Amino acid sequence: EGDGVLARALGLSATAPLAASGSARVLGWPRAPALVVRVVAPQAALDNAVMQVRALIDQLHRAGLAQPEYERAVVARQRAVVAQALDPRARVVATWRGEPTGDGGKPRVTSEDVRAFAAKHLVEDAMVVVTARPPRPPPTAEASKP
Repeated sequence: EGDGVLARALGLSATAPLAASGSARVLGWPRAPALVVRVVAPQAALDNAVMQVRALIDQLHRAGLAQPEYERAVVARQRAVVAQALDPRARVVATWRGEPTGDGGKPRVTSEDVRAFAAKHLVEDAMVVVTARPPRPPPTAEASKP
């Protein structure tokens, strides 16, 4: 969805966005949950994009997710469930894993669950930021001459 809090923080719908794309998901739920945010940005904008994501995570930690944002996420999840149910490959994988092929799109977590997760897990000292930058070109022979 291009209208969620992450998309707005990165300005994905703006004429000059900070990033080319961004996505977020929670992994390891419920035993060892972690929020993983992926941002694809040009080298020149990467640091600013990371700072915007950090500011967004801090805001979520302090205030949680507003109810309209939660409802927007629920609708996006329902759309994704329908799209997955229509994809034969996704159905085969779900069957092989023993997962239900459709959960009716009903939310697995409440807005209060999201708020509690943010308050407990989205803290600065637990944050790990990994950036993948293009490799630097090797020094040329002329640049290394005195």
